Amino acid sequence: MKCPNCGTENREGARFCMACGVRLAAPAAASTPDTTRPEVPPTLTTEPIPPSGSGVSAREEVASPSMVPGEVIRDEEMPFSMLTPDVQPPVAPPEPLEGIPQDSVARTAQERIEMAKPPEPADEVVPKLQTAEPVQVTVPPTEDRLPPLEPGVLVAGRFEIVELLESDADVNLYSAHDLALCPMCRAERDQSDNEYCTECGAALEIVGPPVLRKLQEALSPEAIGANAEDGVFHDDRFYLPLPEEEMVALPPVEPAFPYGMTLSIGYASDVGQRDLDEDSLCVFTLSGIYESVANPTLGLFIVADGMGGHAGGEVASKLAMQIIAERLIQNVLLRRFTGEDQPLVEAVRDHLTEAIGDANEQVYRLAQERANDMGCTLTMALVMDGKAYVANVGDSRTYVYGQEGLRQVTTDHSVVASLIAAGIAEPEELYTHPERHVVYRALGTKPTIEVDIWEEGLVPGDTLLLCCDGLWESIRDEGIQDVLLTQFDPQTACNEMVRLANQAGGEDNISVIMVKVGAIEKSRIEHG
Repeated sequence: MKCPNCGTENREGARFCMACGVRLAAPAAASTPDTTRPEVPPTLTTEPIPPSGSGVSAREEVASPSMVPGEVIRDEEMPFSMLTPDVQPPVAPPEPLEGIPQDSVARTAQERIEMAKPPEPADEVVPKLQTAEPVQVTVPPTEDRLPPLEPGVLVAGRFEIVELLESDADVNLYSAHDLALCPMCRAERDQSDNEYCTECGAALEIVGPPVLRKLQEALSPEAIGANAEDGVFHDDRFYLPLPEEEMVALPPVEPAFPYGMTLSIGYASDVGQRDLDEDSLCVFTLSGIYESVANPTLGLFIVADGMGGHAGGEVASKLAMQIIAERLIQNVLLRRFTGEDQPLVEAVRDHLTEAIGDANEQVYRLAQERANDMGCTLTMALVMDGKAYVANVGDSRTYVYGQEGLRQVTTDHSVVASLIAAGIAEPEELYTHPERHVVYRALGTKPTIEVDIWEEGLVPGDTLLLCCDGLWESIRDEGIQDVLLTQFDPQTACNEMVRLANQAGGEDNISVIMVKVGAIEKSRIEHG
């Protein structure tokens, strides 16, 4: 079945393209849904994108800090379920051993190779799990018991050991991540290069943690007993994954907002000691309540800090804010509100990246037409389905304030922040360094823009705080937290933070948005 979007050939009956994730045309005959697989909600843990090190225009000058991005390389075997029947891993011939007849060595190695070979597949394009013949293996244990594996060990290129559950002299029982199953729908991944699940369309690399199941380990199939034909040999040991219905039960997760979420908003912007306020803000909320449940509750919050002076910074920040708000309200929030679409996490990230990219392109084009250096920094939060999707360009910030105190979510794209991260400058220099206002990433300074995006799970009582550098630099994190500890009303807190920033000098424009998250309490009384 050919994908109408990218042209990739998919297997017949696939519901989503394995290359681009686009929904494919429904098959002529609808298949019976599989109700045996429990649903696993997607989770996401995202990491901030490190500064690329490429120089871009700044508020007062261009900076190009030298950044050395890290690279993590994981060396592991190819999962058995991802090998096609025609391609098997090569087996190296045994090396000669001194003092031992070579025909005996070859015969022993050949016997081991034959035992590890999987049976020939019958009319299957991809085997679910390569298996070995249940042959008696005589390997004397070196200890009184079978030594268990350490967490993190990868078995047969598919099962990653999590922890030892039970152990005796012959058999170890582990919980293990099954890397060959889709974390969303638990369908088996049939090709190693798939980016999206062909059953549910989930992005396989970011949808959530791998499926957790039980794995038995023994020296021979006989030690395990029934269903041994479904196992596999690996490093002279025999492994049997327990059936899917016997997967390790994960503890139930109570929803953070069973009856819906509430958003209490405060916002303020002040010119400070400047002649012109170049900042722009966006505050947009949307909520529907049906049968006493608020669903969905949506919010879009943007702080854009303009750069470039009169007829420059204020124009750039306003244009960027308007374009981003228009794109996300139409393409994400309204579609989610009407029930037309409930996009996956990766789709939300794509919408954020595209909206900010469009804004950057138009600000850059206008700057070229006017021959000035207009631009803006940006921080924003899209609140949807109990999460906040945070995006950032420059040194405007988004914080989360909760039970653990105040935590900065975003990363400053500034010269001084890069020097501090590299250990060249001290943290205190963030407020005193002569180049503290120089940023290396901003909207409108180059034809394309790199965007950092985070996903933050929210719980009742959390507070989102978005602000420009004119606020956090004036009263610092300690001042922000002091206000949040004493002022519970969001608007009162915003007004107080602006007042303190002006009292501290107000050298720059001051803008802040505060979003306090709450949960709707159950109001109906159920009678048993």
